[in-house]
Amino acid sequence: MNGKFVVFILAIFCSSTCVCQNAKPKTYNWSWDKDGAVLASSIAGYAGSRYLISQNGTPSLSAVRTLDFNTLPSFDRGAIFNSSHDAAQLSDMFLFGSFALPFISFLDKNSNSQKGVIFGMMFETLLINTNITNTFKGATTRFRPYAYNLAIHEDVSITSTTQQSFISGHTSTVAATSFFTAKVLTDMNPDSQLKPLIWASAFVVPAITGYLRYSAGKHFPSDIVAGYGVGALIGFFVPHFHKINHNDNVRLGVLPVAGGLGLSANMNLNGSQETSTFIEF
Repeated sequence: MNGKFVVFILAIFCSSTCVCQNAKPKTYNWSWDKDGAVLASSIAGYAGSRYLISQNGTPSLSAVRTLDFNTLPSFDRGAIFNSSHDAAQLSDMFLFGSFALPFISFLDKNSNSQKGVIFGMMFETLLINTNITNTFKGATTRFRPYAYNLAIHEDVSITSTTQQSFISGHTSTVAATSFFTAKVLTDMNPDSQLKPLIWASAFVVPAITGYLRYSAGKHFPSDIVAGYGVGALIGFFVPHFHKINHNDNVRLGVLPVAGGLGLSANMNLNGSQETSTFIEF
């Protein structure tokens, strides 16, 4: 059941690419018929992902005491010895500061007629990323690294978020906003000489955030890598599929079928030949 829910959330993300209008002298396009449906579905998905997490509750002390770090992959074990309050606080600063990153694009003169669309895409990005992140957390119920460390006080080890290690929400959110901002800025300024610096910043900022979460003992390396990947993909592809011209060639959508959902894709090749694909799950 949880696996199907994850697929459903991913399908909702794919449906956000359905903005198929004729090209205009703007970078991005928005369709309330389709983007409105994506937003409504994502809000409902958010409620569902939070409910999934709430069903896990707080683990018992006996459950924590039976944890065996030898069951962890070797590349994750080092995280259980980490515990830094300063690193945790600094990672929070990166998280909250990242929400301002997309607004940097508003300073670009090319955004003057597109601020509403950019804001809508930003909201979609954050909502979709939160849904997927929460779904992973609720479905996997992975213990955080500090739960394996018997030297840490019990009231720190056992909380309502102790089993929400996979994936790293801080890392996925910062990656989503960083890649979104870089994508929008470079889409609006394809010939800018600052593109290498913009993309380098987009790669580095979430990596620092992930390292801080590792140093704080909040996440395993695998949590961070997965969170980075999820956030980066969403941050890149939401504006990518809203971009004018690209939308004329690729159209994705989610359709209900008997017993589940179907994902459809229509691709226009060479301006005339069209191919279609339909996947049922």
